[in-house]
Amino acid sequence: MESTATTTNATTEESDSADAVTIGQWPVSGELFTHDPAITVEDGTWYSFYTADGIGLNVSEDGLSWQKTYRPALPWNLIRTMRDDWWTQYVPDYSGTSVWAPDVFQYDGRTYLYYAVSTFGRNHSVIGLASTDSLADNNWVDEGAVLASTADDDFNAIDPNLFEDPETGRLWLAYGSYWSGLKLREVDPETMKPFADSEPVSLASRPGVRHNPIEAPALAYHDGFYYLFASIDRCCADSNSTYKVIVGRSTQVTGPYEDDLGIRMLDGGGNLVWTDRSEGRVQGFGGGQDVFQLDNGDWAMAWHIYNRDRNGYPELAIARLRFMDGWPVISAQH
Repeated sequence: MESTATTTNATTEESDSADAVTIGQWPVSGELFTHDPAITVEDGTWYSFYTADGIGLNVSEDGLSWQKTYRPALPWNLIRTMRDDWWTQYVPDYSGTSVWAPDVFQYDGRTYLYYAVSTFGRNHSVIGLASTDSLADNNWVDEGAVLASTADDDFNAIDPNLFEDPETGRLWLAYGSYWSGLKLREVDPETMKPFADSEPVSLASRPGVRHNPIEAPALAYHDGFYYLFASIDRCCADSNSTYKVIVGRSTQVTGPYEDDLGIRMLDGGGNLVWTDRSEGRVQGFGGGQDVFQLDNGDWAMAWHIYNRDRNGYPELAIARLRFMDGWPVISAQH
């Protein structure tokens, strides 16, 4: 996601530099239900898109106090039309209106909303795209399918993340969940979809870990390094969730991405953004992260936690990021 909302994440829990920073979250309040948040700001209003029927949408005037919109991000008539016209062609077992893992990206005067349609435990999936010239007007246009996967593929076409390389202006789409891990393809700015001849690049995997539990790639660039964030371990299990975020970095957008020990993310490497907490209301750390840049140039990260006090209810969390020794860490300062 880009503009006053971009993509990045991170913190090395064991480093001396990270110990010097107080780890904490913004005091968010109001309507906090969310899963896989994607945040952008338009004309002073914050928009948080998340996994839900028709893609969920909450709004805020300051990023702290959030209100429910009581409508999906996409109009119901558009959702039903897309489902009947082409979603079920790519995902034959799909029913209902649940849409996963949105990613929002502002580019050349339009806002692009990437999303995934799938079913749990299968890689019969499709990444779709809608666009609008005004979030306030809610006048979305269906841009069709971006890429798909079937049972014959070794990847899963979900969890899209669009990234614009500030060094070259080229666009890239990261995606993937479980199976063979996280992938990257170059995107045509005319269509906002991968070039037909672009070959997928493998970014990260967890060889030797059962089912290869890694997903939700997010790319960012800061001070000469490209950063790849990913969510690992068990999602969507309420108080039994063990979801957490890792990060690696590279001098090239295509990788290889490594952690602070030099272990490639393709080989299971990655620094923990925040280790599992065994006390308090947060079960594990959570995931489904989005990293974005504020108007003043500072970085922040949004993700969902699992609230132990509410039986693992998924809630929005936001924290400021600081880069120390070349690695992003979470700061308590708002």
